[in-house]
Amino acid sequence: MSFPGKEELIDRYQKYSDQELMEILQNPNDYQKNAVEAAREVAEDRGLDLSGSEINAPKSSSALFPGFSSPDIARKVIKSLQRVLYLVALVPLVTAALSFADGYPNLAIAYGFTAVLWGALSFLAVRRKRHQMVWLLFLLLSFLLILRYLTNGFPIDFRLVDWTVFAIALGVLIYVLLYFKVLIRNYLSKS
Repeated sequence: MSFPGKEELIDRYQKYSDQELMEILQNPNDYQKNAVEAAREVAEDRGLDLSGSEINAPKSSSALFPGFSSPDIARKVIKSLQRVLYLVALVPLVTAALSFADGYPNLAIAYGFTAVLWGALSFLAVRRKRHQMVWLLFLLLSFLLILRYLTNGFPIDFRLVDWTVFAIALGVLIYVLLYFKVLIRNYLSKS
């Protein structure tokens, strides 16, 4: 599928109403880069006021962590990521139950406390609008990995596929934590 060039878009947008142009400029993430640039040029030629807060809203600094044109959408994504982090808390909680069943009550307490703390930090990061709290989640994740290693060591029968799956799962979790932090910083800390 080929997209029209910038000049063709400028010709097309000159026939648009001011309101239609502003719609494009207020939702730049919904359009191709050329379309937004063309709409901006036509709006500037018409002398439209482009100082609106949504038009000049901060965009994400990289494509790795995309931004949103609407703060409401960003809040919904933050809530969804928060739910994912709650689900992650189930891993140490289940491990606590299994450790207790195997006769290791101290280890069960450590894993259980970690699960509760993980859930609480996930909740408080959004509630207090403090993106710095996500670093505490990173520390907690490190603690979990070290605790796992100290109590069980590295599994001897781990194969390359097992390590690959583990690395991918850990990478996805780290990405979710970083994106969670970026979204809280960009959309909640300022409100």
